[in-house]
Amino acid sequence: MAAGLRNDAVCRNEIPELLRYSGLKTNHVMLEIDGHRVLVVPGTRVLDARDDHPELGLNVHCRGAHCGTCAVRLQSDPCGLEPPDKGEVETLAELGLAGARLGCQIVVSGNTTRVVLRSLSSSAKGPS
Repeated sequence: MAAGLRNDAVCRNEIPELLRYSGLKTNHVMLEIDGHRVLVVPGTRVLDARDDHPELGLNVHCRGAHCGTCAVRLQSDPCGLEPPDKGEVETLAELGLAGARLGCQIVVSGNTTRVVLRSLSSSAKGPS
């Protein structure tokens, strides 16, 4: 662990903010979905992060950009995500969700320290 970082910061996944203020470099991105936070490396698919961290709570059924149950709205800078592919854009248009993204298709880029997503599912719940 970098000198001066608190252990409780690791538990709360605050490393990117602390490193940014300390001037140290990090290759991790904080991924937040509906208030739940985890650290991921650039290139991580949101779907894989959700599989590794079920507390993220993102609803996923088809895993293939067809059903829209994992639709999310980006609440942070879009430079933190790889752009959507043609299939994702078409599915979102068919579902009337233009401007949203499919969580099962999102890949976190290394162009930011934080990505914040808000689930469009009616069953999405924030942290207790």
